[in-house]
Amino acid sequence: MKSSNNLKLFFVSMFLTIHVLALFAGFVIVEKSAEEIIKEKNSDFLTYTKNNAGRYEIKLHFMGKNFIFNV
Repeated sequence: MKSSNNLKLFFVSMFLTIHVLALFAGFVIVEKSAEEIIKEKNSDFLTYTKNNAGRYEIKLHFMGKNFIFNV
């Protein structure tokens, strides 16, 4: 009985996770396609660079905004 509930919970959580990831991927595809139509110069979705202080940063460009994470 308990194994059946655990298996059901696993498949439901896997199903929901796949749908959330697909939703996010859809947003990225639509955002990039719209940016290609609106602007001539496209920015990368994800960049990994070294800044002036010698630290690395990950820049995520999504929905017209830059999100920068220092690593």
